[in-house]
Amino acid sequence: MNFASKAARLGGLLFPAWVCAATVPDAVLQQNDQQLRHQQQQLEQRRQELQQRPDVFSPLPAASPQTIVPASDAQRCFTLTRVELEGAPAGWLAWLQPLADAGLAGCVDLARINGLTAALTNEMVARGFVTSRVYLPEQNLRGGQLRLAVVPGRIHAIRLKAGGSDIGLRSAFPAGPGELLNVRDLEQGLEQLGRVPGQQATMELTPADAPGESDVVVDRGGGRLLSGLLSLDDSGQNATGRLQTSGSLTLGGATGLNDALSLSWSQDAEHLQHPLSQSASLSWLLPLGNWTGFVSYSGFAYHQTVQGVNQSFTSSGHSRNTLLSLSRLLRRNQSGKTELKLSLTRKASRSFVEDAEVAQQRRDLTIAGLELSHRQYLGEAVLDGSISYQRGIGAWGAQPDTLAALGGPTARHQLYQGRLALQLPLHIASQTLRWSSELRGQYSPDLLMSSEQFAIGGRGTVRGFNTSTLVGRAAITCATS
Repeated sequence: MNFASKAARLGGLLFPAWVCAATVPDAVLQQNDQQLRHQQQQLEQRRQELQQRPDVFSPLPAASPQTIVPASDAQRCFTLTRVELEGAPAGWLAWLQPLADAGLAGCVDLARINGLTAALTNEMVARGFVTSRVYLPEQNLRGGQLRLAVVPGRIHAIRLKAGGSDIGLRSAFPAGPGELLNVRDLEQGLEQLGRVPGQQATMELTPADAPGESDVVVDRGGGRLLSGLLSLDDSGQNATGRLQTSGSLTLGGATGLNDALSLSWSQDAEHLQHPLSQSASLSWLLPLGNWTGFVSYSGFAYHQTVQGVNQSFTSSGHSRNTLLSLSRLLRRNQSGKTELKLSLTRKASRSFVEDAEVAQQRRDLTIAGLELSHRQYLGEAVLDGSISYQRGIGAWGAQPDTLAALGGPTARHQLYQGRLALQLPLHIASQTLRWSSELRGQYSPDLLMSSEQFAIGGRGTVRGFNTSTLVGRAAITCATS
């Protein structure tokens, strides 16, 4: 009798547990995935904010008159067969020589030669070599050869307006003393100086003693060694606290290299004694000339109550994310710039139900990425575009691809992403409004882990919408505000 009673009680305990395992897992998996996906969106937004910098594009000097007039009967003209550009760097001849050769047609007089020197000078200025010039030395043109002297502008020194220099100033600029002076390199340096929170820098060029050399005089100021921010918003999830309190501290230029070290945290503001969600991240950004390095580590933990068919129970989880990235400026001109970024990401997450780990949601992913991006100014409008490729790899503690062998998602995925965004100011009466449109999409031939799927909905994609989310391995979306 006692044995039967104990067996009945044991069966009563086991049966509800079996029901929960059979009927609730889908809800648990979806809730856990949603929490981790939401945190990943928040983390990506924070990373983008940390890597933003002001754009610097300098207006070019006014072009010299370059009209090539017909030969005048009042001037003696010469038939030229060759133009020699003396002093031009070897790399310049590919674009200077064709322009010089184009001025050989017909009988050439002094007016046309002066027009040619102006055209060559303007071409160098248009390419950013604003202190380079072309001159006509004294010579005899009877042999049919024209010699033009190219004087490349070079940097004599990069110094502070207040006097002296430091490692932060020298490391910000891609070019240094003795190198060719290109205003694009100087713009890049000013942008890198602007990485320090609150720091602003301007420059002016002053002639040095040697012909063709200039000093780059930088006026730098306003940087804050330490800055902080506290906020309260409703960016959380209903199950783990809609109201979130957040804070951040940024240490700027601590190493003297225009770097920024940032610590941020966030937690549920509705349950301060026992928060339902907490996150923290530490990141470091280091700009060096045309290169920018970025390192980030973040952690997130949560617990929530999930309603099953017959009862509710507790699910919890945590994630750890590490990002290493290195970007390089490939090209920039008067109105645009192109960059290439390499990245390596480590994602690890664990999920639990009633303190028992859900093995099928254990994630250890390592992802290598390559991104090409371009920003173009079109008058007052700004057009941004990027394409990227990601590949899951078996390094840095990545899990074996056993789920894919069983027909599940793969840890060795291939993923293609694209983005096109337009920002346009609208001037209406005395008001200035801003139009912003963004087109995003991704495609993968593989079955993706939930963290790599494209998400539509939530605070990061739809303004004012913070609940349900649609996900998929391939999608495209357009948002306008």
